[in-house]
Amino acid sequence: MNQTVLRLGDRLDNVDHALASVWASDTGLYPPGVTNAEYDGLLHKRHEAASIYSRALWQRVIAARDKFRNRVQPPRARDAIALREEMYDAEIHLDLLEKLGFDFSTERERIDAHARAWLARERYEIAEEKFQDHQRQARADRRAGIVRT
Repeated sequence: MNQTVLRLGDRLDNVDHALASVWASDTGLYPPGVTNAEYDGLLHKRHEAASIYSRALWQRVIAARDKFRNRVQPPRARDAIALREEMYDAEIHLDLLEKLGFDFSTERERIDAHARAWLARERYEIAEEKFQDHQRQARADRRAGIVRT
């Protein structure tokens, strides 16, 4: 992964941990020793860090999807099985994080899980579409008497 995306993710983790440590000392509506302005400032920093990290990560994820889509070599059946397993694993992980809720995962983990699940599904669907197109082309070539080697 790109160093810039990693640094942005680390920044998001740091803000998330600062916010979590504030909540760890919570005894009421607002944690003790933290003013409303300080708390709102932390929330704003986390929102900004999450937005910046998310944009950077999604740019890389979309580029990876486009690179996979533009591959010249047609996918094989065994590739589809591996891609399907990857897709199921990513979706199970995302479902688990969503069921556990915000108390058991960081913002970065949730962003990463969404991106991983989306990319895995896209790659599987692209491979499936390319495989079917390749099969249709092969059948059409056989009907036309074209032999490809």
